[in-house]
Amino acid sequence: MKNLYILFFLLLLSQFCFSQVLEITHQSNGTVLQLPIESIDSVKVNEYNNYFLKTVYQNNGNILGIALQDIDSISYVIPDITSLPTLITIALSQETSNAVFSGGIVLSDGGSPVTQRGVCWNTSVNPTLANSFTIDGEGTGSYTSHAIPLNAATSYFLRSYATNENGTAYGNQLTFTTAGSNQGADLPEVVTGELVYEDGLVALGAGTVTIQSGTVSAKGLCWAIGATPTINSSHSVEGAGTGDFTSSIANLQVNTLYRVRAYATSDVGITYGDEVLFKTNDLPSIYSSSVYNYLENNTVSLVMAVDFDGNSEITERGVCWSTEWDGPPTIDDDISAIGSGEGPFHKTFTNLDPANVYYFRPYATNGIGTSYGSVSSVSLETSINLEEDIYALLYNTFTLSTKHNHFGQKSMDIFSDMLSGDIALTQNSYGWYATTANLTNTVGDSGYSGDASYAYAYYMQIIDRVNPLVTALTPFGSLPSNDEDRWVLGQVLALRGYAYFYLTQFFQEKYNPDEIILPLHTGGQYDNTPVPTSTIYSQVLNDLNSSISLLNNYTSPDKLHVNKIIAQGLLAYTHAAMGNYAAAKPLADAVIASGYPLTTASELVHPGDDSGFNDLNTPSWIWGVDLTEEIGLGLVSWWGQMDYYSYGYQAAGDTKEIDDSLFAEIPTNDLRKGQFEDDTSIAQHLMPLYKFFDADRVYFGNGSNFVEADYLFMRVDEFYLLSAECATRLGNDAEARSTMIPFLDLRVPDAETIVNALSGAELQDFIYLQTKIELWGEGKTYLAMKRNQATVTRGTNHVYRAGESFSHDADELTFDMVSLENNYSPPALEFLNCGDLVQNEGVLAFNQTVTDFTFQIPYVTDAGGDYEAMDINSSGVQGLTASIAAGTFNEFEGMLEFTLTGTPLFYGTATFQIFIGNRNCTISFEVVAVENCTAYPTILTINFDGNPEQTYWKLFSTSDSANPLFSGGLNGSYDGMTSIQIPFCLEDGEYALTFFDTNNDGMIGGSYSLEDIYGTKYACGGRFTEPELTLFTAGVDTALNDLEIQIGLDSYPEEVYWSLVDLDTDETVMASSATYEYGAYAGMTGNLLVKNCNLPSGNYQFQIYDAYGDGGTSVTLILNGNQIGTIGASSYAASSSFDFSI
Repeated sequence: MKNLYILFFLLLLSQFCFSQVLEITHQSNGTVLQLPIESIDSVKVNEYNNYFLKTVYQNNGNILGIALQDIDSISYVIPDITSLPTLITIALSQETSNAVFSGGIVLSDGGSPVTQRGVCWNTSVNPTLANSFTIDGEGTGSYTSHAIPLNAATSYFLRSYATNENGTAYGNQLTFTTAGSNQGADLPEVVTGELVYEDGLVALGAGTVTIQSGTVSAKGLCWAIGATPTINSSHSVEGAGTGDFTSSIANLQVNTLYRVRAYATSDVGITYGDEVLFKTNDLPSIYSSSVYNYLENNTVSLVMAVDFDGNSEITERGVCWSTEWDGPPTIDDDISAIGSGEGPFHKTFTNLDPANVYYFRPYATNGIGTSYGSVSSVSLETSINLEEDIYALLYNTFTLSTKHNHFGQKSMDIFSDMLSGDIALTQNSYGWYATTANLTNTVGDSGYSGDASYAYAYYMQIIDRVNPLVTALTPFGSLPSNDEDRWVLGQVLALRGYAYFYLTQFFQEKYNPDEIILPLHTGGQYDNTPVPTSTIYSQVLNDLNSSISLLNNYTSPDKLHVNKIIAQGLLAYTHAAMGNYAAAKPLADAVIASGYPLTTASELVHPGDDSGFNDLNTPSWIWGVDLTEEIGLGLVSWWGQMDYYSYGYQAAGDTKEIDDSLFAEIPTNDLRKGQFEDDTSIAQHLMPLYKFFDADRVYFGNGSNFVEADYLFMRVDEFYLLSAECATRLGNDAEARSTMIPFLDLRVPDAETIVNALSGAELQDFIYLQTKIELWGEGKTYLAMKRNQATVTRGTNHVYRAGESFSHDADELTFDMVSLENNYSPPALEFLNCGDLVQNEGVLAFNQTVTDFTFQIPYVTDAGGDYEAMDINSSGVQGLTASIAAGTFNEFEGMLEFTLTGTPLFYGTATFQIFIGNRNCTISFEVVAVENCTAYPTILTINFDGNPEQTYWKLFSTSDSANPLFSGGLNGSYDGMTSIQIPFCLEDGEYALTFFDTNNDGMIGGSYSLEDIYGTKYACGGRFTEPELTLFTAGVDTALNDLEIQIGLDSYPEEVYWSLVDLDTDETVMASSATYEYGAYAGMTGNLLVKNCNLPSGNYQFQIYDAYGDGGTSVTLILNGNQIGTIGASSYAASSSFDFSI
């Protein structure tokens, strides 16, 4: 049971032979707890870690606890006496001066299990659980109880009790008087021995007892939750006498911290050994499950996980289910066991009854017991949609990540072209692709949200989504007999092969069939055990070959759905990656022969007709997706990252260009050189402005965040290059040349002469170069780099690692495999108990440097471990820092000590947000204005003008005008300051505050105010030529009218002059300078605040002037806390004014 506590309010009724009221707590995990109300001593409400906690203190010393969020309901029951247990009390035996043995026999459980039994006693008749009692197991039958401690020579009443879900019943009452104590006896000496806990709900403790004089009447262990255990807690009795003993501690609660100590009794009393702590393990937890329905063969697929074993090894996990709802299914219903340990697991069920509703629930069993995840209710009326639930994974955003460079296959195309060095990230204003371009996300664990994790999750999501459909369509290994099912099976097999093929490319540095990297997810049940790469490739080949056969007579409705030609293309790439060029070439040739024409010159480069690589209807395109408004792609897309003419990062500052060394290798007469901006004088140099673009060709998409340009996954041109590459690898240069010539004829003049001059390695290198040029930005050159075992040397225009060279099998060019082990770890702390904070006697005062101030926060550990040093700045009252040195949590509980340093910048409440060990809480301390001030804590606030060194002040008691009580700014000591607040304590009396300016022009643009913390205003000002004197009485508000002038300066503050004129006397009351002139604010920036808190009643006009006649400075006037007028920055030219009356 968690140490988050539940409180029941104490209800005491007169006691008869049964408990009048029984509290019943129904927990969300199915457990039912019961407490007779009379067994409760007190209650307490706390808040730990944002949980509301209730604590039940029982009169036997136990503290019971349960988390509020785990409670379904609480009820109070007046029991039916006929439904209570019946029992008798066993005769007394082994009576001593401080203990007696008795017990009871439970004859009947009253129709429900007896959950607690024992004896209770008191010095008054009819003892109940409101008095002293023992707990001696559960169920019916006889039991022995040890009533201890008792007072010597005292009369007692004792009777047995038993509790079931309906209440508590009592047996017959016995009376006895304890013997007088042995005055010559000593207290025993007790040592608590080693406590052994390994797993389950049983522990083994020990102790040693000695005594100098007298006899030991009883010894054993006592244990409790929360409180220090006593003999009134749960305890064992291991006989009398001295010596060593062992004792079993049973019937423990799950995930609970126990305190244990040995005890022994003599005639003198009870002695306890030192306290020992241990914590029981927890049930498995942190479950997840996803359910996918498939109409084919009435199939349901479940992807499940259990992420925390409760610190006890999970020996079995799986799924249980039922078709009748009489509560959540358990392991007593139908089950399918699927391995052991933490982590994900999968199960596909086929041939289910469509008339039934199925209830599925993951489970896991460890040494503590069995726990369950949530129930999934499944009806077979709905099914997965091939287009929306599988094909959409190729292009949808935000299915696995919210990052703007994660958007399906096209995001992987950008990753791969950056890894191959062909795409150069040349500016990185927003950070997308920074770790890819810098080759840091490929080395080591990139974390849950990293690019390696996304790559793995993207392809595995496709695999796991199609697997149940494959299982459903191939019952007992058979193939569908009807065409529609055969075609569906062919498509999903091709997609599984495609996904596994790309996983091998991104996560294996070079082809090595013996290397063990990836898990194989096939069939109806699997886990994450990695297998040799040869097994993965065999599966890919099998899937794609089967797909080609199944799709032989299939005509796809569009270019998104996989057909035979696409499957042949994928299989060709797979064989080529394995070095099987003899198998790859005829597949590539089959794609060429399928009838798709080569991409024409006008389609390759703007301004040709149909250029832009943005239209699925381009005849050479084999596989792609028609992006529509209904699909709804925008900024987070391939176009949002790559196209200067779409709303996206290419135009906004994350620029991607062709590698300048690759660009230099493109001949000037090659029309594909025109796909890239060649003007070195503009920022778009080397961008693919004329290859990929939105059809409207408007910079930044004219601000429209909507993509209509289509996605390309495969085109026929790839296979001319692949076929030629295979031919050269097979030693057939002539056939390679015959394939390359018609391909190049559309791109360069005199292609035949160029190609026919090449052979051997030169021809191979030429074909590889043509692949890099032709397929730039399409995600295929990375595959060619690995096939050709090429070395990548980056050009000069990469923002990261320019000029560096990398082998095709360098660690930096391949993602490191993500960890397939469960990455869940329980929080280091179970409780961070800020409610019981302990602090020293220090006082925090405004403007006073803190010394020797510490506080301690109690904690209870869960997983334990180390914690780092941290400094936490205060909010509210700023200027303070709570610091803790790095350390290690104690095994079970302890105190975290923080030291407070700094200087409070004001008075009030300083708050610290503590976050440590994955737990958080809020700590607050009060900061006084003035320490030890019982009269009027007072604050002088000064906002300086541009010459703070000219300002100084003195505060006198009117009874002593020669000696100032406080002063500041003497000898230019405020030089360089912008503002200051000075606290001091004023006693009852009369005072004089005088402000001086060494230049006799006051505080131009500045002000001062003096008020106490209770809101009493004594003085304010700032505009004066002679020393400004204010007389006031402590505790008496002297302000007439408080005027604030808030001035927002523009970029030319020297042009501004303002004044406040008394219209009744035509005198200037306040102004920006002592004389009417501009330039008072020269060099200043931002906002100014000018105050006058003694403005007499009358009629006034505020006037503002701009020497240049273009306005720009704004003004807001606030009188006694209320805004009375504004002059906007653009509301005037040379001057403006505002009249008001008080």
